[in-house]
Amino acid sequence: MESVTRKLLPEKRRYPLVWQLNDILGDPMDDKSLTVETVVVFESHIDHLTGEEIGHAFAMLQNAGAVDVIWLPGIMKKNRPGGLLRAICLPD
Repeated sequence: MESVTRKLLPEKRRYPLVWQLNDILGDPMDDKSLTVETVVVFESHIDHLTGEEIGHAFAMLQNAGAVDVIWLPGIMKKNRPGGLLRAICLPD
């Protein structure tokens, strides 16, 4: 058990906040009540969409059963506005 403690000490110095949270919340790997779910991530780089069209896409994806939908704005080719549309869904 001592070798494990020595291995973790440099990590505790490197990421103190993570280890403090781990001490407060406990190790998630020790919690037997946790469940693992498989999800599917659909994403696409899109440009030339208005805010209304993005909102409509959000509504349609959520109505179709998406667990989460996110729009990450960015700059596309030739400095045109665009972004990444990502939908997280269950496999079924």
